[in-house]
Amino acid sequence: MAAHLVDASRAMPTAAFVVAPALSWMPSNGQRPIAVPSRRAAAREDRPQGRSHGQAAVVALALSSIALARQGGMGSASRRRRQAACRPATVVAASGTRDRSWEALSEDLKERPEGRRLLAAEKDIKEGTIPHTDAKVRYFSESREKPRVVLYRDTAAWCPYCQKVWLLLEAKQVDYITEKVNMRSYGEKTDAFMRKVPRGILPAVEIDGKIMTESLEIMFTLDKTFQDENKPMFPTDPAERSNAVKFLELERAVFGSWCNFLFRPEIPFIGGNSADFTAALQQVEKALERNTESPWFLPYQHPTIVDMQYVSHVERMVASAHYYK
Repeated sequence: MAAHLVDASRAMPTAAFVVAPALSWMPSNGQRPIAVPSRRAAAREDRPQGRSHGQAAVVALALSSIALARQGGMGSASRRRRQAACRPATVVAASGTRDRSWEALSEDLKERPEGRRLLAAEKDIKEGTIPHTDAKVRYFSESREKPRVVLYRDTAAWCPYCQKVWLLLEAKQVDYITEKVNMRSYGEKTDAFMRKVPRGILPAVEIDGKIMTESLEIMFTLDKTFQDENKPMFPTDPAERSNAVKFLELERAVFGSWCNFLFRPEIPFIGGNSADFTAALQQVEKALERNTESPWFLPYQHPTIVDMQYVSHVERMVASAHYYK
């Protein structure tokens, strides 16, 4: 099954890891480029004119996942081979290092190029100059004043709704503080957080001392609070706005059909779940193909709230369709 995924990604030059197209534009504020695997830039010159291949390639990859699932999915033997391939290899210590302590090995690593790069990245994360799930603060401006925004996100950095808000903050280059909070499945939430958010849901954002929840509402509020006329995150033109709303509604339809595909059994002789999921993804693919001005859903040269609403779930759709089905 893993080989099928590799073959599919090779057949579509712009389909790197699903999240990569969304992250590759994240600014580094003058620092080193962010190390996110993406072949979009390299493939752009080879892309035929007049057709969008950005997220369309991702959708095509999801469709290929469903097709493979229909062929029988991952058998037990194949699953065992894949799990074995993912197990950590036994590390054999080099001569003279077998009895060295972790502290000694760590000091040795610091003198190597790989170690120096790790230390530099660690410093950037601590100073908040690059995006990272371990960063406690993120700065884009030269000022080091306390940011107006606090993002409360899940400790494991797994929540797709937290990811959407994180992407928007990065796209708009808004300084923010990150506070990590356990999801219910990972542990108790702190009393301090529950006092601010009695329902305990994530993500939550605090803007100038005011708390709000619900990822889509948060994104719209952030866009309105930190307006940038040169980089709109949602259209103001009535026709374009209506089109964007339809895309958001389609995303909900795709999400619902994905959940049915994963968690509900097919009806004998009727089917339905995989066919509905495929049909929903094909609608997304057609919507992307209609935009010939950019690789995104809307005719802008940057991702918008619509793209961020899709990307975190489509990323998970590709993985789950291969693994569970």
